[in-house]
Amino acid sequence: MIKFIRSPLFRISFSMMMLVVSILLASELLGLFPSSNKDSLTQRKFIVNTLAVHVAMELDGDSQKISEMLRTTVTRNPIVASVAIRRSDNTIIDMYGNHVENWTLKPTDKPTPTQVQVPLYEGERQTATVEIRFKQPNEGTSLLDRRASFPNVVIFVALSAFFAFNMFLKRTLRELDPDAVIPERVRKALDTLAEGLLIINRENEIVFSNAAFARTIGLSATDLAGKSCDTLKWQTDESSELPWIPLINGGEIASGATVRLNTGFEQLSTFTVNATPIIAQADEIRGALVTFNDITEVEIKNAELRNALVNLEKSQLEITRQNEELEYLATRDPLTGSLNRRSFFNGFDLLFAEARQNQDELTCIMTDIDHFKAVNDTHGHGVGDEVIKYLADVLAEHSRPNDLVGRFGGEEFCIVMPATSLHEAANLAETLRDTLEKGIGANFLDKCQITASFGVASIHSGASKPHDMVEQADRALYFSKENGRNKVTNFTSAMEDSEFTSGSAADSTAEPQPAIAPTPVIKVAPEPPVPVLAIKNTDQKTPLADLPKATQKMIREDSSVPVLLLKTPTPESNNSQKKTDVGTQRLERNLLLDRVDQALQVATRKNYHVGVLLLSISALQRINDTLGFSVSEKLYLKIVSRLKTVLNDETNIGLIGAGEHNIAITRYGDTGICLTLNDIKHISDFNIIHERIMDGFNRTISVDGHEVYVSMDTGVSVYPNHGTDADILIRSASIAMREARDGSGQNNIVFYSPDMNQTSRKLIRLETELHQALSRNELFVAYQPKIDLRTGAIVSMEALVRWRHPEFGIVSPGEFIPVAEKTGLINQISAWITRVVCAQISMWREAGYKDLSVAVNISPAEMKNGLLADNILNAIREFDIPPNTLEVEITESLVMQDMNMAIRTLEKLERNGVEISIDDFGTGFASLSYLKLFPISKVKIDRSFVSNFETNLADARIVSSVIAMSHSMGVTVVCEGVEREDQLRFLQDHHCDEVQGNLLSLPLQRQEATNLLANPRRIKRMITSYNAAEFGLSTVNAAGTQTIITGVLNAFPDEEQPRLKSATP
Repeated sequence: MIKFIRSPLFRISFSMMMLVVSILLASELLGLFPSSNKDSLTQRKFIVNTLAVHVAMELDGDSQKISEMLRTTVTRNPIVASVAIRRSDNTIIDMYGNHVENWTLKPTDKPTPTQVQVPLYEGERQTATVEIRFKQPNEGTSLLDRRASFPNVVIFVALSAFFAFNMFLKRTLRELDPDAVIPERVRKALDTLAEGLLIINRENEIVFSNAAFARTIGLSATDLAGKSCDTLKWQTDESSELPWIPLINGGEIASGATVRLNTGFEQLSTFTVNATPIIAQADEIRGALVTFNDITEVEIKNAELRNALVNLEKSQLEITRQNEELEYLATRDPLTGSLNRRSFFNGFDLLFAEARQNQDELTCIMTDIDHFKAVNDTHGHGVGDEVIKYLADVLAEHSRPNDLVGRFGGEEFCIVMPATSLHEAANLAETLRDTLEKGIGANFLDKCQITASFGVASIHSGASKPHDMVEQADRALYFSKENGRNKVTNFTSAMEDSEFTSGSAADSTAEPQPAIAPTPVIKVAPEPPVPVLAIKNTDQKTPLADLPKATQKMIREDSSVPVLLLKTPTPESNNSQKKTDVGTQRLERNLLLDRVDQALQVATRKNYHVGVLLLSISALQRINDTLGFSVSEKLYLKIVSRLKTVLNDETNIGLIGAGEHNIAITRYGDTGICLTLNDIKHISDFNIIHERIMDGFNRTISVDGHEVYVSMDTGVSVYPNHGTDADILIRSASIAMREARDGSGQNNIVFYSPDMNQTSRKLIRLETELHQALSRNELFVAYQPKIDLRTGAIVSMEALVRWRHPEFGIVSPGEFIPVAEKTGLINQISAWITRVVCAQISMWREAGYKDLSVAVNISPAEMKNGLLADNILNAIREFDIPPNTLEVEITESLVMQDMNMAIRTLEKLERNGVEISIDDFGTGFASLSYLKLFPISKVKIDRSFVSNFETNLADARIVSSVIAMSHSMGVTVVCEGVEREDQLRFLQDHHCDEVQGNLLSLPLQRQEATNLLANPRRIKRMITSYNAAEFGLSTVNAAGTQTIITGVLNAFPDEEQPRLKSATP
């Protein structure tokens, strides 16, 4: 008894009882409780008045009636004890009950609550008195009939409330008791789990906690029971809710949700959360079972890895910066910043080859300061260096971004000018000569004045290689020096000999050769050209020790000698030759950097924009793969030619300054072209230029009898908006080009933005961490059901891979699948998915779902793997499942890439019983003819045709036609992306076989999918309860559809008419 009194149950019950009593007492004090005395007096008054009236009416009448009246009054009113009629002389006329012995009231006394007398008058004279004696309260009544007084009511209600509350609380505690919810043996089993586990009711209160979660929190499981989850120290955004709340409210929990919790040890722990609803009868959700996987240590390790990765990236950036600095120093003259001899000839080689291929103009100017030795001797080397730097600055200022300016040593410089005639080069040389003579911008005029001589040569002067042009320009330069200096001389064929007369040279010089008086024969001794060593090699570089001794000596004595390693062609390389090997790519990049850098120098002085446009041209790779390298090169030259035609059009002069001299076209890798556009006034002009380029490529290009349509995706970076450094601008344009290439459609143009750089860095991180995702169990498979539209049954699942990244959360397949394809990880991931799916099919079959199939998606990159079919079949055999329970989904673009390989792979799978379906049907290149060419058993209509059919009649017609024609070929039709009920009803009206979409179910994790298979009633009701007439779709759509497919089929198949291929096994 004492134990019961001390128990929380007794204390709570007693407290609630006292609360009820307090409410009753307050009601009495406030007058809210009804008064029993007042009611009793009212009743007695009514009896007295009624009896007096009746007696007065019968007083002189029948005495028998009066007696009966008195008897009735006493017997019918339990509160009346006796009644009498007394004359005025105090004699009793009649009475009923024991009246005389108990009547104490005198005629002159006032009435009491128990004795009342009413006088009867005849006129003014009192004739009689009616006497009524009432019983005392509770007198002569049973316990059941007794009227309760207020204290009795209070006592009764108090005792009743105590026992009622006691019973209610006992039952409630019994419901909340973990031992009652979970059997002891199950509770002990849950306590052995390493993961934390909570059972939560609909009010978000903890019903049960296992030992692991209690240890993490620092509280006992008993203390946690009954607590609201909101009282725990979760760390979430103010706008977000705990992940399992939507599940309790009938929604779905996000897969791989994470929460953070401050534990009792004041430590922040991170958990991944999975939850399953607890469902009672009638599909009522009573709560949720939530598991918590502590990933705090994993997050710490990941943070350490991220820090290490950031430091590594910083180191790589620093190394890259230092490499770029070293490369700049290795290619530049330290005094003037012009190209040094080696890098100059590297660029010259490329420009010479381009000019030969494109049959363009190319000129070379050699210049030398006149009497430079006298300047050094008279004013010292300091002034001499100022003079050299001044000459370099003048050359750079007047040159164009496409030009190469190099220092040969001492005071001698050379300029290479692409797309420039001999006449134009001579005019520029004359401008340079005049500027130097006048000393414009020089800061040494107080000490000395200088002049310079120039020699000009053209590619059309018979040069077979760059060094020939340099030698020709050098001969023309020395002709100027020997004939008065401070002159410009064009190379002529008469200068080919080592000895010639000035007169003969003058006579043969075309332009702008000045008139020169006859002089004695002079010897021209140009500086020897830099030799180029061509060393044949098969696959690897030849060691220096293996070269001829004379060659070794030349290389050791002059490190500026460029050595070109020539590969010996092999039969294999004839078909797969690449123009841009590593060495050539480096040279092209250096040339591009130099061109952009020169453009930036001029733009800085003139305050205008420079644009770097990178064009990605997929046709080059496609032609190279199909028609060969030589045809691809011809296509490249024709693309460049058309670009020049478009950009040099007079309508573009206002946009790109003076035309072609403000445009540089440089090859960028195997499939790219870089345009450097100068003198751009407004950024919006780049869009106009891009539109005109696209207009110029609306026509196909004819190459070796093939008509090729060229599309290009363009990335743009602009100086100074996106950078002031050539390397940064090129890198930014490359990032923008990748964004354009990854966008939908063709001929996209994307301007660089800083967000793209963040996205690019994220992709680099994803690529790095994707290698570890499998080993760290971060990938998982979600399953989305496909529903039979006739029965509402779940007939299949589609396996969808997901990546639960510890920092980024759930990473979309659209982000990491392209990365996996690029890095080659797709084959490893695909093999893992196939084994996981086959294992899941096996488990579902053991659980009784023997007819359920699961579809896996095949990436286009996987189809290149000749062992794909064998790998899939090996997984089927490993888990001993029927082949027809695994379905392979391919896309239209996949079969287009390598049709022969696709046919062999798919036919092998089909022969072994694997179902084949085409995914995203209608969005690619395929047509219904592929349903005959490939062993296809299903087509999946892409979601884009379903999403807006109510506003786009063409989409509705396409869907209905595909369904009808597919059925005529015995192919099952599945429609994906069903998210609204009107879409579902439309497909039911048009006899689609199966549907898939978020309206019916989101992609589910393994356990959730298993629960759905066990309880699919909601989906089945949605499918089978449909009445087409009530929904109001069938009449309109059926009529429209009948018109669409006339000539293809006579009519849709009736429900009774058997189809060639059923949607269910």
